[in-house]
Amino acid sequence: MHRQRGLSLIELMVALTVGLVVVFGAMMMILPVTQTTSSTTRASKMNTDARAVLDLMANELRRAGYQAPSASGPYVQVRNGNACIVYGYAENPGAAVRWNAFRYDAVQQRIQAVYDRDTAITDCFAASLPWMPLTDPHTLSVTGFTAQCQNAGATIQVALTLADKDQHRLPVAPLLIQPRNTTCGTP
Repeated sequence: MHRQRGLSLIELMVALTVGLVVVFGAMMMILPVTQTTSSTTRASKMNTDARAVLDLMANELRRAGYQAPSASGPYVQVRNGNACIVYGYAENPGAAVRWNAFRYDAVQQRIQAVYDRDTAITDCFAASLPWMPLTDPHTLSVTGFTAQCQNAGATIQVALTLADKDQHRLPVAPLLIQPRNTTCGTP
């Protein structure tokens, strides 16, 4: 009598099929977790980037009107259909007011800033101003921006809507900013 050693071809094929089904099942369970993690990471990065821009804006706008002559205010102005915030402050008593601005560039989908101007900025879309980007549209697109004076100018509400490079949108909770030394106005 001759005893068989090893597996027959049919047994080997059945074992491979069962193994493939198990591996496929495990992959189907892992794939949604990976996609959820990626989506959560993307939303978290967008939110962090937005918070960084909003915190910068808030810190700057709280300084508005500092050491500035009170007769020349308000030192925070929302301009260009709520797409621009112009603000000014002096570094020291008696020093000239330096003017700065934040604007939303809808074409390039980013927030930009200009700093340290001698005169108040009246047109936020003047090509002669040296605008610097605060957001990078390659990683984070700003698809919406509004700034509004509220509570008789005591607060400024700034709201952003963001999208990543795959156009996943993320509205960011509006930020209320209270300038310490002036009020907000709309010329």
